[in-house]
This record gives sequence, C-alpha cells and structure tokens, in this order.
Amino acid sequence: MFHEWYPSYREKVDSAISEFFRVRYTQIGSETENRFQEAIQYAVERKGKRIRAILAMIMYEEMIGLPADVVLPYVIGIEFLHAASLVHDDLQALDNDEFRWGEPTVWKKYDETTAILVGDALQSLGIECLTHGKNIMVITEAVQAIGDMWMARGQIRDILSDQTKMNQRDIIRLQDEKSGKLISASLIIGWLLWGMHDTESVERLRWFWVLLGRAFQVRDDIIDFEWVDLPLGKMIKKDLANHRGMVAFMGIEKVKNLLQELEFALLEIANTFQTSKFSDMVEFIVKWETK
Repeated sequence: MFHEWYPSYREKVDSAISEFFRVRYTQIGSETENRFQEAIQYAVERKGKRIRAILAMIMYEEMIGLPADVVLPYVIGIEFLHAASLVHDDLQALDNDEFRWGEPTVWKKYDETTAILVGDALQSLGIECLTHGKNIMVITEAVQAIGDMWMARGQIRDILSDQTKMNQRDIIRLQDEKSGKLISASLIIGWLLWGMHDTESVERLRWFWVLLGRAFQVRDDIIDFEWVDLPLGKMIKKDLANHRGMVAFMGIEKVKNLLQELEFALLEIANTFQTSKFSDMVEFIVKWETK
C-alpha cells in the first residue's frame, strides 16, 4: 500500500537534504551570512511532499533494480529547483502569498530581497547537485524544465496574460509549462541517471509524465477553490477571483471530470509497470489535500 512505502522515501530525501546543508554550512559567518543560510534551509526543509525527488528515485529503481539511495545526492537537486520556484512564486510581484504549508513564506518571514536571492541560490544549488553524475542529458533536462520555454514562460503567462481570452488548450499549456515539465523531468532524470540514452524510449514514456504533471496542477486548482481550513496557508479562491486557472475557465464540475479522466489515463499506463509505486503516486497526486 502507498502509506507503507512513501514515508520512508520522503524521510530519505529529507535526511539527504539535511546532510547536504550540515556539510555545506560548517562555518559560522557574519550575522547577514548566517541569516541567508538559515533562509535557504528554511525554504527547503519544511513540509514539501518531495514528489519530484521520489518519482526520480522510483524510476531509477524500476529501471535498474537497485536501491535508489545511490541517486539521492543527485535527486535532491530537483527539490532545490522546485523550492526555488516556490520562493519566487510567493513573492509580492508574482503570486503575493504570505503563507505556504501553514507557515510564512520566505519573503514574509525574512524580506523580499532575501527571498529573491534565496531563490537564485537554490537554482544554483539544484544544478550543482545534478552535475555530480556528469551526465549532460540530466542537466539539460532539468535546466530546460525551469527555463524560458517552460516554467519561467508559464509563470509570466500566468501572471501577465489575460486568461479570460484563453481557451482550454491555452490554459492546459500554461499549466504544463508551470509545473508539468519539472515533474516529467524528474522521472526522465531518474531514467537518465540509470544511463539510458535511448531518445525514442524517453519520448515514448514522456506522455505519462506530462499527464502526471497536468493532474497535479488540476488538483491544485481544485484545492484552491474548495479548501476551507488554514493549513493550506494560501488565500483561498484567489485564482478564481483573479480569473486564473482551470476552475475560473471551465467551472469546478468540469475540472473534476477532467481530473478523473487524467487519473484513468495515468493508471492505465502506470499499471503496465512491474511496481505498484507509480500507480500509488498517481493516486496520491489526484487525492492530495494540502500544499
């Protein structure tokens, strides 16, 4: 069952991140330096689900048949890249969120200047971790996912575009760019760390990863509309009020139907794997409740 294996994987990722910072920040610096290091760790060592790193780990296990612990030094780089995107997304100039996971966002706890630089530093740290394996395809997959053609483009499209003039295809494309690509990249990275360089095989699998990222974002929009408790830590229905996201465009019932369709399509593919962990992750993503 899902609950039997997920906590151990999450603990491995959390421990690897803590160990990374323990080794890296061994010297006591000035007050400013220490505060900056504290803010970097605060941005990463909180309540994240570690979905991206775990997906890379189970893909590695599935492909090579060995424990994924050996790729932990690399896959924590994915979590650093993801954390960087959250720190920047929460800024006043973008989503203007004061809380995430029920705790103050980095700019709210520290200040906006610190948050901008923490995000920059985490991007650098993420790429640094992924370079350890000296696999150029891994690095390329990651940096493309967060760059001008994907995450950054999706974010500026989300913030600055008039979404009332978009059609359903435009909205789905925006969400694929914002979050879907990094989720798909996490799985592809797990594949590439095994040493697979068969481009045709990678592209054949990529559709599953794209659908998984799409389901994640659709579920996120549903939570934004429905969540009524404080632990979410974000302004509820803000996207709807700003005419952003799937619910604002399609209505909540159609969005829920879309999520069911995505779940069915994903489980059809996931069930072709020898391990049940992929179908477990699908179920987790379409049913998770807090950010």
